[in-house]
Amino acid sequence: MDRPLAVLAGLAALPWLAYAHRMYAANRAGLPEDVTIGIDHYAVQGAVGLVLVVLSGTAACWVRGRRFVGAGVGLVAAYLGLVCLVWPGTPGGFGPVWSALSMAWGIAFGTLAAVRSAGPGTTRGASREGFRGCRPSLGKSEAAQRA
Repeated sequence: MDRPLAVLAGLAALPWLAYAHRMYAANRAGLPEDVTIGIDHYAVQGAVGLVLVVLSGTAACWVRGRRFVGAGVGLVAAYLGLVCLVWPGTPGGFGPVWSALSMAWGIAFGTLAAVRSAGPGTTRGASREGFRGCRPSLGKSEAAQRA
């Protein structure tokens, strides 16, 4: 587990869960509808809060997926904060302070995930791992060392 990422994930877990709870409560209460192509935004926004908690924890624990998952979490959080800042008062949106905090957390998490996935003892990418995580074939020097 990557402790700095786990700390960032843990710091944001309660606010994201509170946001998800608020969105699901709004969905159940039938607050002013915000429907696009037949999908209620409150339900989707609640799912976003839950997914950010789960995937930020996943990025902290899963070395091989850290860069990709961490970048996704960071982009979603930063974009959500930006959209809420640009269109204030939108159903399911944040106020300006939480918008800025969401953007800051998203940028910090995505950046830290990228930096921490490139350090010693980490897997730098799936291209070296082969298909489905299979080990790459050994080169001549590696084969000689193992023999």
